[in-house]
Amino acid sequence: MRIILFVFILLYSLQGVAQSQSESNYSFGLNVISYGEVSKLLNEVRSAESYKSSKLNGFIAKFNDNQMSYRLIASRYFNKDYNFYNDCRECEYIRGKYTSYEIKLGFEKNILYAKLQPFYGFDLGYKSITFNGQATDFKTNNTIGNYQTEIQKKGSLFYPFIGLKYSPINQITFSIESGYNIFWSFEKQIKRYNDVDKTITKQNQTQWEFLNQPIGFFTIQYNFGAN
Repeated sequence: MRIILFVFILLYSLQGVAQSQSESNYSFGLNVISYGEVSKLLNEVRSAESYKSSKLNGFIAKFNDNQMSYRLIASRYFNKDYNFYNDCRECEYIRGKYTSYEIKLGFEKNILYAKLQPFYGFDLGYKSITFNGQATDFKTNNTIGNYQTEIQKKGSLFYPFIGLKYSPINQITFSIESGYNIFWSFEKQIKRYNDVDKTITKQNQTQWEFLNQPIGFFTIQYNFGAN
């Protein structure tokens, strides 16, 4: 984010008109890669491993109106071998399948007309997460403390961001942005223990999360329609 802010300041003094995405009414593109924090599960121990990358995981559609673009983004994150420590590193180890979907609607505003354009904006959206996994209890080191967990997590997103986009020609734009996913969620937790009584526990909770997205989206977009 510091690098992008530096480029903002550098480019703000530049004037002159060049080819830009603003010359087209519409844009449609694919997200090449994302990198950032994923939403935590249970009492997950946070670390550098909480940052995950995802490739070719979504699309963006935009309506461009001079310096402002209204946009719709849909994306998916899937990890069939998501693992983490729960409560502490010597407590529980959980491994399973993590799937999340996001849909966002918002705007981005250009700071200047140029081939290289800094921009900023925000999105509002909805996020849904499911996780199915198996827990191992390190304290007892046997199967009595093991359980299967099912988690459903849904809620609202607020995503402020800054970014840069480059249009070598009118029809093509490369765009990269960085921001924060501010996520309010309702979480349902089900644990099915492998004990004699086959105990099942259920718990609900709400929470706020502030998830850093160093590379929120890196997209390649096709622009069309005369503005």
